[in-house]
Amino acid sequence: MLWVCQAVSMDDPGGTLRVLVADDNRDAADILAELLRSSGCLASIAYDGSQALALVAEQRPDVAILDLDMPGCSGLEVARAIRCDLHLDECLCVCLTGMSRCDLQGTARDAGFDEVLMKPLNVEDLFRLLEAWKVR
Repeated sequence: MLWVCQAVSMDDPGGTLRVLVADDNRDAADILAELLRSSGCLASIAYDGSQALALVAEQRPDVAILDLDMPGCSGLEVARAIRCDLHLDECLCVCLTGMSRCDLQGTARDAGFDEVLMKPLNVEDLFRLLEAWKVR
C-alpha cells in the first residue's frame, strides 16, 4: 500500500498527494496523518473546523478527510467551503464519522462530500478510495 499516495496533482504534475486530516480527536488525527505520510502523502492536520478552513485556503489539498462534529465549524461547513472554491473542484472530500451512515448520507452529499467512511476507520477502505480517485 505504500504506493497509494503517489499521485499527480493538478498544481504540481510531479507531486505527491496533499491530504488534509481534520478531526478534533487529536490522537486519531495524528495517527491517520502519520499513516498517510508513511504511504508517501503530504499530510497536514487540523484539530478544529476553523483551522481546517485556514489550511484549505493555504494548502489547497487534493484530498480532505473531515470529521463532522468539530469545534469552530463543522466538517459539513468545511466541505461546503471547499465546494465553493473553484480552485478546489478536483478535491476529494471524505466524511469520516461515527454517526450512522443512513442518518447523514443525504446531508453529507448535499454539503459536497464525495464519500462517507465510518469510524472506526478501515484503512484498507481509505486506501482503496484514494487509489480509485487517483486513477479516475
